[in-house]
Amino acid sequence: MIRSTGVLCAVIAAVLVPGAAASGPIVNVERRVLQEGQNHHVHGNNGCDWTKNSPTIVIAQPVPLNSTDRFFSIGQNQLRAVEMMVDHINQWPRCGVQVGPERYSITLRTFGDSSDTKQMENLVQHSSFLDSDFFLGPYSSDLTKVLAEAAQNNSKLLLSGGAAATSVFQNRDHVFGILPPATNYLNRTVELLSQLEGVDSVGIVFERSLFAMEVCSAVPTLAGKYNMDASRMHGVASDIELRSAAESFSYYNPDVVLACMYDDGCRKWNRAMRNATWSPKLQVFTVCIGMEEISNEIDFQFNVGASPWNNGVTFEDNVTAWTPKEFTALFLDYTRQSVVTYHAAFAASALSVLVQAIEKAGSLDTSKVREILVKNKFPTIVGAIMFDENGQSNEFSPFAVQQYNDSMKLAMLDMESIGNDKLVFPAPTWGARDCIHTSNCTKSGGTCSISSGACLCSQSYQTSSGYGSTAHCSATNPDLLLIGKSVHYVGNIFISIQTILSGGALAWTWIHRNTHIVRLSQPVFLAMIAVGCFIIACSIIPIGVEDHTAGGHRRSKSSVDTACASVPWLYGLGFIVVYSALLAKIRRVQLIVLNDDLRRKKVSAGDMASLIAALVATELFLLLLWQSLAPLRWRRSPVAWNENGEVTQSKGYCESSPRFDTGIFNSLEIGLYTIFNACCLCYALRLSYFAWRYIPNELAEGIWIIASIVSFAQSILITVPILYIARSDNATETYYFVKTCICFIQSSTVTCFMFLPKMHRFHTYGDVNVQDVVLDTVHNITNRDSTGRMSRNRGSTGS
Repeated sequence: MIRSTGVLCAVIAAVLVPGAAASGPIVNVERRVLQEGQNHHVHGNNGCDWTKNSPTIVIAQPVPLNSTDRFFSIGQNQLRAVEMMVDHINQWPRCGVQVGPERYSITLRTFGDSSDTKQMENLVQHSSFLDSDFFLGPYSSDLTKVLAEAAQNNSKLLLSGGAAATSVFQNRDHVFGILPPATNYLNRTVELLSQLEGVDSVGIVFERSLFAMEVCSAVPTLAGKYNMDASRMHGVASDIELRSAAESFSYYNPDVVLACMYDDGCRKWNRAMRNATWSPKLQVFTVCIGMEEISNEIDFQFNVGASPWNNGVTFEDNVTAWTPKEFTALFLDYTRQSVVTYHAAFAASALSVLVQAIEKAGSLDTSKVREILVKNKFPTIVGAIMFDENGQSNEFSPFAVQQYNDSMKLAMLDMESIGNDKLVFPAPTWGARDCIHTSNCTKSGGTCSISSGACLCSQSYQTSSGYGSTAHCSATNPDLLLIGKSVHYVGNIFISIQTILSGGALAWTWIHRNTHIVRLSQPVFLAMIAVGCFIIACSIIPIGVEDHTAGGHRRSKSSVDTACASVPWLYGLGFIVVYSALLAKIRRVQLIVLNDDLRRKKVSAGDMASLIAALVATELFLLLLWQSLAPLRWRRSPVAWNENGEVTQSKGYCESSPRFDTGIFNSLEIGLYTIFNACCLCYALRLSYFAWRYIPNELAEGIWIIASIVSFAQSILITVPILYIARSDNATETYYFVKTCICFIQSSTVTCFMFLPKMHRFHTYGDVNVQDVVLDTVHNITNRDSTGRMSRNRGSTGS
């Protein structure tokens, strides 16, 4: 409900006008002068001789009247500014509007628009609204566009103090805008940004509304004038799109983000950046900076805003004789608020321009007032207003760039601000702000790091613990759960053993490369198996890398992150090299032995190259996808605290860090990688059945191929739950030991299964008889059972 002013010459009446197609009832709140004789406490209407026959100008203004309406706060500020103007005009000494020889009072009819275009469409159909003499616009370009169409169709003049989108005024000669065009909003801001050292890129995020889209659409061209990249743009209409935009910016890391959105959108954007644990060097908003509701919200600290009004500039309104500073003082006293935004000033100026035009025209005739509006300049508290051919204010507007300082007070910025302490740039990170405002860092004798949010301790015996709101200096050293030296030695022994096994297997294959048993086993594939097993074992090295060595020395975050990221690359590449070699071996023999016409068929190792290349390429693609979207990063988290809330124990581990928050698809790349490798194992198990049935014993491979693949799958199934339990129980050494064991067991068993039986067969019985191998193979092929499938007939051929 509108707040009563206490001014004797104003009363408020409310009327409910139901609408058949309305999204809600049409609320009409009327503000007019008291007429003589209505109240015996009023003497001469405070000096103005208003009677019941005194003429009045009826002005209609849509505003949000419900506190749940989207633009309620801004709309109410505009309404209160207009109320101040109406009361001032209707009181002595001005006593109304001079129209020719008569003086007219102003009656303000306020209609609830619910901040909704559907409600506005319903509102403009009602006679109680259309019967008004003139219209003042609502807040937002979207709502004003609906009213603008109705004003044009009904030949009513509309003065808008809350719309800046060009499309609202285009081809509508009865609609005039006091605000400068939306495309001019960020001119001064971008110019200031261009002077900051280290600002080379600008990210843009905007709500899908007329005003927001027009404001932000001008940024790429403006930024290009100063050689800044502004190619990253995101239109948002939901919380999911906000989170996605924040994650995208956290990846590309623009120096500055310009957000074209309203007050609630500003809050959601800050929240989205917090959730992404990222913030730019400077965050700029178009609307919300300076609003009463956010002046105490810490998330807006050091944010910058652009305002088309600077109340420090000397102007004088031609109707009230108010200067910007006088208007500010009166508005703050009237509303009991602590700040005044440009929305109120432009709403008041819209009424001022209308009154000036009516008085110059000496008439209420729409065409005469419109002619005055088109040809004249009108002094107001926001500057001299003069309209261009599109009906928008084309005079220079004293745009202000403002920033909330460390005490949440607005500081005006200009070119001189660069290089002194007035402009805070780069702005502190989220962690730093939380550290400054909510942590015990200062109380514990430290200072908050502006870049990291950690507590920088002043005493050598103190240890920095926590981050952001938990940052503090502790006299106790937290126990870091690290991998012990003895457990590291086990991992090193595993790597050494596998190096010997792979090296020995390669050497034996090379020495006996011309023997039948090696040639029939395909030496290229044998070499791939040995190398792949060695690569798998090498993944043990980065698994053991932590942010602190066992001796207490600290490693850099980047080096530990690199170690985390390399684990899936080493293990994945090793696995796919071994797997593709085993698969190619089986597939090559399959093509030969299933040759139905039994003609001589040659399938070389080169013929299998496309199969191997396809498998390796798919694995590399999935690894790149994982690395790009959700790379493994090192993280250390507290796991135990004492009674004072100080961290006494922490553990470190590698964790996937998604760069894009896309809901259910957040771990899609990891899922695809896992599914692909699982399918590879299953397919290999299926083909292993063929190897077991049809590859001759003399090659000493059939049973060992299936043994290798089964051991791979079995080791994974057994160790996954053990790893989960070890990580949940903060058993760092157990977790490392199990991971190294699985890498060693997989690599060593495959090496042993694929090479030791061959070595034993060769050095015990000598080389194989190729003729016997061929006869045994042919016998297996031609021996079919009654169902038409090959039967198992593994006759001994002298082994």
